[in-house]
Amino acid sequence: MRSSLSVAGRSILRYPSPMSTQVTLPDELVAQIDDVSSDRNAFVTEAVRRQLRKTPLPSSDETARINELADELNKEAAEVLEYQVIS
Repeated sequence: MRSSLSVAGRSILRYPSPMSTQVTLPDELVAQIDDVSSDRNAFVTEAVRRQLRKTPLPSSDETARINELADELNKEAAEVLEYQVIS
């Protein structure tokens, strides 16, 4: 069962223990990881955390704008569908 935690106004899902995930990597990348680390899991976990820290999450303003555009596009799509039914 998962729970959520609010950080900086964002809800983050939390799991009771580490989640097992399968990732397919090219052989040469795995070889490079093995050259620098004895623990692939720890290496990949840290690499993902670093990348996520560098990647900004969308702000609520951006989310609102995306939703606004989605609503507009959905209305246009509904009009097109209505026209197709009438024709």
